[in-house]
Amino acid sequence: MGADSFANKTNTSISKLIGESEQQRSVLAELQAILDNLPIGIAYIDKDYNIIKVNKFVCKHVGFSEEELSGHKCFDMIGEYARDNSRTGTDKICSYCMLAQSAKEKRLLNYEFRYKDFYMRKTVVPEYDENGELYRFLEIVEDITNDQSRQLLESIAHGITDEIMLLSNDFKILWANNATLNKHACQMSEIVGKSCFEMTRHHGCSCRTTKYPCPIIEWNKTGTLMTATHIHTNSDGTQLYAEVTVYPILDLYGRVSKFVHLAKDITTRINMEDQLRESIAEKEILLRELHHRSKNNMTMISSILGLQAMTIEDEKAKRKLLECQDRIKAMSLVHEILYKSESLQSVNLSEYLKKIIPALKDSYDTKPVDIITEIEDSILLDIDTAIPLGIVINELITNAYKYAFTDCDVREIGVTAHKADDIIHITVRDNGVGMQTKIDFDKVKTMGLKLINILIKQMHGSIETNVSNGTDFHIKIKPRI
Repeated sequence: MGADSFANKTNTSISKLIGESEQQRSVLAELQAILDNLPIGIAYIDKDYNIIKVNKFVCKHVGFSEEELSGHKCFDMIGEYARDNSRTGTDKICSYCMLAQSAKEKRLLNYEFRYKDFYMRKTVVPEYDENGELYRFLEIVEDITNDQSRQLLESIAHGITDEIMLLSNDFKILWANNATLNKHACQMSEIVGKSCFEMTRHHGCSCRTTKYPCPIIEWNKTGTLMTATHIHTNSDGTQLYAEVTVYPILDLYGRVSKFVHLAKDITTRINMEDQLRESIAEKEILLRELHHRSKNNMTMISSILGLQAMTIEDEKAKRKLLECQDRIKAMSLVHEILYKSESLQSVNLSEYLKKIIPALKDSYDTKPVDIITEIEDSILLDIDTAIPLGIVINELITNAYKYAFTDCDVREIGVTAHKADDIIHITVRDNGVGMQTKIDFDKVKTMGLKLINILIKQMHGSIETNVSNGTDFHIKIKPRI
């Protein structure tokens, strides 16, 4: 063989080797790229615990680069005692070393543990050479944090006594908690893929009525959460009232991907509310009857007093009886208003005074007086305030009729009422002859004024007088409703 021929063959062989080497490097680069993009950790460790190779997943979770890890003992870098400076050499080997255990048992081992803020699952595979000698370990590490979180959430959901289901956008059941499964006496595999309305209401179509609106449909229409009361049917055919709420789960793009469906059994509450409504209705009937009878009894007493007054010749005595009759009429009117009104708890002051004042005008028809009223329509009184206040106003108007207009051509009585700063202000005034001094209600001697003083105190109110131009009584009371 000539020198040229040998050189040519040598060059050919070298070129071939270089090509094979480049091909191998290309394959290795591709394999490394695959390893680095795996969603799991891969580490090769020799039998003496030296780190040979790791992928990027491992580097990311342990905080070291591949260059920093390669060639070092695994227990020195990422082991249980890696940062314990009081230990050296093999004293740093983990208390439970999976590498040693898998070598001892000559089999694959799995182990779950927590590392920093992550839950991990490690698989160790011992590898042997052709002579059956251990020469390295393959470690595979998975991040199972999401699995752990899911298991925790499922455990919590299974412990909740309300029904919980995970639904797709088209109402299909993806998952349900134990309360749902127990309520409908079924297994998970039996309901997954069914529609929620098939499961809970045994209907072939979604809830679309005004009475039973579907929270998912409402969310899709308006983007707002709503709670609806539905009637659900159990596996045994019994029905219950359920308070249904759904919460959307959004994907990475902000679109609704699923719904959490919550159903709370409110049957007991609904039944109690029905019983309470029935009880209230019965009590309202009894109260109306009570007010009706009270009004009738007072009307009878008033009539008796009127008949008695007709037999009395003494005008002064007759006037006293008729004044008592007016007071009883004022009390009777409260019961009449309550009996006829929708509310049994409050009396409208404007309506009340519109009944009292004409009755008083009829009693004093021999003395024509113009009564001007300006009453705020929205003032409401409870019965414990309405009756004494009615008597007080009755007394003040009666006194004006009796004493104010002894020498007046134009006779006027004004009654006003308004509410300000949660205080009711009532004014009864006249344009009569007035008084020389203000009235001290704690020292009055007449029955009418004594009665006014007692009733004002009973209402925890106050009364003031102004006698500069006629007589002006200003009452202030705090409403109880």
